Amino acid sequence: TAGEKKPDFDKLTLGLGRVAALVLFPYFCLKAIGVMHENAWGLLNTPLGHWFMLEMLGFILLPCLLYLWGARTANVNLVRFTAVLTVAGIIVNRLNISIVAFNWNAAERYVPMWTEWAVTISIITLGVLTFRWIVNRMPVLHDHPEYGPEN
Repeated sequence: TAGEKKPDFDKLTLGLGRVAALVLFPYFCLKAIGVMHENAWGLLNTPLGHWFMLEMLGFILLPCLLYLWGARTANVNLVRFTAVLTVAGIIVNRLNISIVAFNWNAAERYVPMWTEWAVTISIITLGVLTFRWIVNRMPVLHDHPEYGPEN
């Protein structure tokens, strides 16, 4: 309908991209300071160190730069792609901390059982379905037909 005020999702996406860049850069610096503080430079040239560097450069610094570039050039699709890359980076970080680096020098490595994977996938699926149910039944992305547009 004419005169209906629609939210500007592109502007919101670009703003969130700027904020994400402002969050990722200090996070990158803090992780680098951790390596410097522990004087752990030698560990970076090991297989686990390479994995750590992939996480640092590919899933923290690269998204930070892509967010900045996407916000500067107003490229909404780049910011959205970078958001997916950032979520992948968070997953890689959590796997590094909970599985890869936890007791890294233990003789026997921990491998989650299939039931643990099933519970994890079920929780994620339940979260996505709940979000989808809320968005489809409540005025999140559109105006409620009984109340009309917001003024």
